[in-house]
Amino acid sequence: MANISVAVPKKLVENRVAVTGEHSQVCMYDTYLPEDAVGFSVSELTLCAMITGTKIMHHVNDQKLFRPGESYVLAAGESVNIDFPEARLDQPTKCLTIEISREKVRQVANQLCLADSTYEQSSDMLPMAWHTPNAPQTQALIHKLSHVFEEHSRDRMLVADLAITELVLRLLRQNTCHFVLQHSQDEPDSHGLNAALHLVRKNVTSDLDIDMLCKAACMSRTNLYQKFKLLLNCTPAEFIINTKLEAAARLLNAGGNITEVSYTLGFRHPSHFTRRFKQKFGLSPRQYIGQSAANH
Repeated sequence: MANISVAVPKKLVENRVAVTGEHSQVCMYDTYLPEDAVGFSVSELTLCAMITGTKIMHHVNDQKLFRPGESYVLAAGESVNIDFPEARLDQPTKCLTIEISREKVRQVANQLCLADSTYEQSSDMLPMAWHTPNAPQTQALIHKLSHVFEEHSRDRMLVADLAITELVLRLLRQNTCHFVLQHSQDEPDSHGLNAALHLVRKNVTSDLDIDMLCKAACMSRTNLYQKFKLLLNCTPAEFIINTKLEAAARLLNAGGNITEVSYTLGFRHPSHFTRRFKQKFGLSPRQYIGQSAANH
């Protein structure tokens, strides 16, 4: 039987609401005061999703700006220090956390079968800390979980558990993508798919087409498409666009002009670039620049 609880208010977290089930706990935090270096530790795999506002996450020697439309995943036993630069009384920083037991992750992982044994090791191994933009499907699941507290019924945790099962599946699949991409950087010549990925990353300002990737990978169009869908959950064309958008974010963070960045990366019109950028990051390029400037 699921239960819902409200934590005792603390100095920084004015409100924490939790829904707890057998293998998971969903919490919503509202933070009302700006503060730096607030400690946060987890005992199980935990996904944090920004709903409103921003945070700066410090893990070991790494620092990440954490925005809506993104997830920050911590492995069991990990901890971070968090800065709340934007929190205020009339506009609190809101964050959803989903804590998932080892058993739940194991159940889902055991049901996944990766056809390519090259990457089999990644199906049950997640990074210690992982910051990533949310795919549309993941964002939809987070939206559903953020409203689970409004479910005033005995079905509350069942609804949450169904969404969490799919969320774990997507995390494991996405981690496979992470492993594949890292492997392609470390060993770009080890096999055909890595060669194609390396080509895209090294030619982000070029106008690549599928035939060029097929030539680099020594694969047919059908085989290349199948490999991308299986291991990266996207088509080759989608991977090219996503790689360009990630490069765009880095250029904008470095002070790049929106129009110049869009043309440099091969987008035919800034409006098309703006639309695709917002689809990926949940913010327009102008909003992205504004948030980056506010947190530096």
